Amino acid sequence: MAKHFLLHTFGSLGDLHPFMALGLGLQAKGHKVSIGTSEPYRIRVEKAGLGFIPIRPNFDPNDPALLAKIMDSKTGTQYVFKDLTLPYLRDTYSDLSKAVQEADVLMSSTLTLAAPMVAQKTGIPWISSVLAPVSFFSAYDPSVISTPMSEWISKRGPG
Repeated sequence: MAKHFLLHTFGSLGDLHPFMALGLGLQAKGHKVSIGTSEPYRIRVEKAGLGFIPIRPNFDPNDPALLAKIMDSKTGTQYVFKDLTLPYLRDTYSDLSKAVQEADVLMSSTLTLAAPMVAQKTGIPWISSVLAPVSFFSAYDPSVISTPMSEWISKRGPG
């Protein structure tokens, strides 16, 4: 029985592309798939033949100043949560609450903080995903982020 999957992600192309690949696979199996993400990704998602649902916040993923702040080895993570994610939580919740009304299943990524709240409120089946092992937090085996690597990434910039 075909389902409508809403795949909700926020972030870079590294966050979007795995969801698009999964969406294309689900679509090939006969399911309907919509990607719920920031407006700047609309053309890319629709060009791939997937449904698109705009979900705030909206930031230009190619803005070099934005990328520099995100990739800063000391303050990048704080910036992502404090400035890019949490201030827009109500907007994201509102957009996602509307989007799930037409879906059978919600799947979300790490930065989509409204997804578990929307799933609990609406009762929609929810699948949480983690694209990077560094997102698995542990007091017994803490992640180590290489400073030279993060500096290389921040200097490299977009593309």
